[in-house]
Amino acid sequence: MAQVFVYSQADWRAGVSWGPRWLTDLLPILVWMLAPAPLVLRPLARGLLILAMVASVGVQTIGAFWYTKTSDELIFAGDPASMRGAWDPRNVPFLTELRHPPAGGELLYDAHGSLDRVGPTLVHSIEEVPKLEPGAVLEGWALTGGRTPAQLLVLIDGL
Repeated sequence: MAQVFVYSQADWRAGVSWGPRWLTDLLPILVWMLAPAPLVLRPLARGLLILAMVASVGVQTIGAFWYTKTSDELIFAGDPASMRGAWDPRNVPFLTELRHPPAGGELLYDAHGSLDRVGPTLVHSIEEVPKLEPGAVLEGWALTGGRTPAQLLVLIDGL
């Protein structure tokens, strides 16, 4: 309860994420505490608990395969300090994300690219090894899934 109280004093949306970001560290403890519940519940309550578990797996499945931050854009639309978007029932994340096709599997795409310039040196062939100094500007292109990636990381000799 103390953790919930402390986090209630801040912006409980906790930025852009899927699920209860502030309580992620607490969830394993809550699940551990829930484990004996089916043994002591009556059949109707046990059935409702199982239904809630199935629903939660469904919600997380939507997050795993449909989440593209569309719901976060609606929740934070307008004035970022306003909670109006967060309390709008039309912005429920697991329903909002189902309004578009599943997210593409970016990790399954091959990346293609070329490093054309290292600092002032134009790279003409693979035989050239230009000197790479700290802060050198790298120029080139990259595609993943036929599109320019949002972020690119260049490793040279594993560094």
